Amino acid sequence: MDWQIVLQQVLAFWWLESLIILVFLFPLLYAWLRVYRMLVRLARKTRTLYDEIFIRALNAPFIFALVLSMFCLALAPLDARFDLAFFAAGEVLPYILTGAFFWFCLTLVGNCEKVLLRRRLKEDQTPQPPSTFVDTTTLHILTKFLRAVVLILLVLTLLSMAGVSISGLLAFGGISGIIVGLAVRETLANFFSGILIFWERPFVVGDWIRCPTLGIEGVVEEINWRVTKVRNFEKRPLYVPNAMFMNNYVENPQRMTHRRFRERIGIRYEDLNKLPAILQEIRAMIDEHEKTDTAQKWVVGFDEYGDSALIFFISVVTPATDWREFHQIKEEILFKMAAIVHKHGADFAFPTRRVLMESSPRPSNEDGAPPTADP
Repeated sequence: MDWQIVLQQVLAFWWLESLIILVFLFPLLYAWLRVYRMLVRLARKTRTLYDEIFIRALNAPFIFALVLSMFCLALAPLDARFDLAFFAAGEVLPYILTGAFFWFCLTLVGNCEKVLLRRRLKEDQTPQPPSTFVDTTTLHILTKFLRAVVLILLVLTLLSMAGVSISGLLAFGGISGIIVGLAVRETLANFFSGILIFWERPFVVGDWIRCPTLGIEGVVEEINWRVTKVRNFEKRPLYVPNAMFMNNYVENPQRMTHRRFRERIGIRYEDLNKLPAILQEIRAMIDEHEKTDTAQKWVVGFDEYGDSALIFFISVVTPATDWREFHQIKEEILFKMAAIVHKHGADFAFPTRRVLMESSPRPSNEDGAPPTADP
């Protein structure tokens, strides 16, 4: 018997054709997994990470498209036998392939974000300046923007495949966008303020910021399209609309290069003749101190005659920006200054008040007797 006739008789059973297609799915999946593992091993041997990111992003969408496509082909005989348009492979396959492609795009964006964020965090822990041009704030905003673009393109593609006129939809969207924009202008203001924050970068995630006019001080934890999350030093989260930062000045102490401390000290009036030598030795101590930056403007000098003390002041700059280290340096300088004062036999003044009692002779009568009261 001719094998073609046998095959036609076997395929006369519509369910047998579907079963063969489903069974054939397993070797295809096995072959893809072997190819996928081989590609990953080859990508690991290269110097760049992006080829491995691309291959890993391709895995899940490819399996998704392969499985659904084989199921559509397996169910295709139902369309030929029962005339069910829903199971027509030619109608469903374009949607499956489109969904798999945009799934791949979203996975690729997410994988790039994870890899770049991991690299950035690793570089932040090293003393060398970071080599990547993308910081965490820029990275989060770029990935959110790319995800939004991919989702918008996916919706427009599906509408176009369904027969919806994209040009008419865009024209309607332009008119309705003006109306909606007037209604949500505050939201739009926050959105564009978020873009300006991303572009100008007055602060990024992890910065300690202060806004005195708004009473805000804390560490930036997240920058979104509408609000910025700041956690204050009481560990309370503050959700600040982005437009508030555009209308008020923001101080970013995180980016300071130096810290300055000023102190006014008083010594006793009886130590006036010792004050010039004390000031001269304090200047020498600060000039020789290894943790002060004498290239910046600093001064130690006699300031004023106080109510109960001779007031002199010191204004010193140190490159230590860490709060704890700064106060350790300040404490060290203050103790050395006290030692210099005591070394010269002087001492610090404290508020005192001197009362002078003026004595005067009491009036008396001519006979020396004390005056008597009038009757």
